[in-house]
Parts: sequence; structure tokens; C-alpha cells
Amino acid sequence: MLRQSIILAMLAVCVLLAGCSGSDAASVDPSTAQRHIKQPIFGCQSNDTVNRLQQLDAEGDKDAALDFIRQNLATGECAEFSAGDPVFVEGATLTGLTKVRPSGSTTSYWTVSTVVGQ
Repeated sequence: MLRQSIILAMLAVCVLLAGCSGSDAASVDPSTAQRHIKQPIFGCQSNDTVNRLQQLDAEGDKDAALDFIRQNLATGECAEFSAGDPVFVEGATLTGLTKVRPSGSTTSYWTVSTVVGQ
């Protein structure tokens, strides 16, 4: 039950804080220093996954959105981040998403820009 509450909170942050659409990635200086995640959230490897999640939420189908997140967390398409997790910024969109790579990992995830610390 707690895990479901955390996932729903992360979903709400994504949907409410960002217009999580877009493949309109802007370039980011690759020399940026390591940053940290400010609050629990998830990220997904594909913008399409984030866009589908947003669509399900916009349609008001919270059960489908929660199931979608669970499936993508299970397959590794999406990952959970905790407050304080160190990440490197690798890209950004004009619509409020930032592509981050967890420290020590070679996989990058799109997440809400507002949760990435300076």
C-alpha cells in the first residue's frame, strides 16, 4: 500500500509539474557537475513512455496509469529515484523534462526537471 502511494505521488508530480510531452530535446552542456534528485520520483528511458503515462492520467484513468507505471518499473523501462540520489544531466526538453543518468550507471531516464537539484 505504501509503495502504491509513493507511485501515485510520483505520478502526480510528473503530471502536475511538467507538460511531459515532447521529443524537443534541447542540448545541455555535458560538462555539468553531478546533481541530486530532490524528492522521490520515477524516470523512464523513453519520452514515449512518459507521454503515454500523461495521456492515461489526462483521461482520468488513475488505475490504468498506476498499472502502466508498475509494468514499466518491472521491465526496467522506468526506474525509481529517491531524494538525494546523485545523477548527471544529459539533456532537457522545452516542456519540463530532464534526462538524467544515475551515478555509476550507463542508462539514462527522463524525469521532471523540477526534481533535479542544481
